[in-house]
Amino acid sequence: MLKRGWVSFSFVKKDGSYRYMEATTKMDLIPEEVHPIGASKKKNSNQICVYDRTVGEWRSITESTDILELKEL
Repeated sequence: MLKRGWVSFSFVKKDGSYRYMEATTKMDLIPEEVHPIGASKKKNSNQICVYDRTVGEWRSITESTDILELKEL
């Protein structure tokens, strides 16, 4: 879904706080000035790097994150 366009989802962070995100990995939807330059700096292979338009920055989530709500926008 992230590769096709914007997706909204919410989840509980490791610290127990609730987080809402509208994100994508589709580069033509992400502002050019924040496109990555060079190789990814993932901490581990379970990370998914996404552009979060609610904060206007790149964020990462892990594949094991329990998603509470999920919707294509």
